[in-house]
Amino acid sequence: MDNCEEKRMFERFYLGMSAIIRPEKTDTEIKALTTDISAGGAFFQNISVFQEGMKLKIELIIGNETVKKLTGSIGRIKLRGKVVRCTGGGAAVRFQDNYEIIPLRSRTDN
Repeated sequence: MDNCEEKRMFERFYLGMSAIIRPEKTDTEIKALTTDISAGGAFFQNISVFQEGMKLKIELIIGNETVKKLTGSIGRIKLRGKVVRCTGGGAAVRFQDNYEIIPLRSRTDN
């Protein structure tokens, strides 16, 4: 096992989740997709505008057609993070501990 694997505290899931990312103190909005995610962070693919240490506001979009059929809604998780590594393929972001889960739509919204 390499050093990177040994340092991970949370189970990592290889999952493509849509996200909207806003660097703090800007109005810039970037649509992104995760390649993997855990409770502690995520890797966002094809993002080249970030720099290590940059603080971000992130909205992860939760839901697919199965979730929508079961719950009647699609939700999002709002959180903050910090870029910890940049590569040609994207950026690794460590999440802060606080987050908020918000429904986007419910059965009664039409």
